[in-house]
Amino acid sequence: MGVQSYIVRCYRETPGDADCHDVPAFGEDDFEDIIELAGQMLLAYFNDPKRPPERKPYIADLEDEHGQIVARLRVVGPGKIERISN
Repeated sequence: MGVQSYIVRCYRETPGDADCHDVPAFGEDDFEDIIELAGQMLLAYFNDPKRPPERKPYIADLEDEHGQIVARLRVVGPGKIERISN
């Protein structure tokens, strides 16, 4: 298996509404590691004290190199996320 390429996109209700940068993520074997990375990124944006409440993202999409959403995560509590779709 080769290196897989993904994009992590964090937002509130629609992509772009939280003014978060889309970030590339790469992985070789363990897809769960990429999911964990996406969750950490979402929490970092959400917990950023400099980010106003109206710009705090609650959802992150993980897109593959074909633009397909392969996982969706959401914030469910302080420091906690859950996977809501594959």
